[in-house]
Amino acid sequence: MTLSNGSTILGTDIEDIYYFPLQNTKTRSGNFTPYKQNFQTFRLRNLSSTDEELYRTITFSPREDCVLRAIRLHIGSATPGETATLTIPAQIVADNVIVGGNIKETIEITATTAASPINSTALYELPNDQLFTLLAGDNIEMVITTAFSNIDITVSLLLEYVLTSK
Repeated sequence: MTLSNGSTILGTDIEDIYYFPLQNTKTRSGNFTPYKQNFQTFRLRNLSSTDEELYRTITFSPREDCVLRAIRLHIGSATPGETATLTIPAQIVADNVIVGGNIKETIEITATTAASPINSTALYELPNDQLFTLLAGDNIEMVITTAFSNIDITVSLLLEYVLTSK
């Protein structure tokens, strides 16, 4: 978008600049505890299907307990029709012991590049009754899979923390 005197900036103009649109920031409903929200963003460049899983895995280790509100997967490529999938595996191990927060179901998001512009975004929003708590110090692994080469991936997590007085 070209700016000139008297021009109007639309929400879609901002969304084209920021991978995680501002309107996705949410307030908790039914809870009056003060919260703060922030984004944690990860970027993988020139990802290929032949890359080992080690290079297609993002590990997030929060410093303090937080709640996962939403996940956005952005894919960019020089070719339309290419896809990538982000998977966060369930974190339950034997005997109902939970590790890595309380992610009880595998989360999976897929994005496909479009014809124009040649990028795409997929959003996974968690409803208030299905929020996942990520525990401080635990490792949350997110695995990217694709059948294509030379794609750029950006993963954004919208996290929510309880404000505490120190």
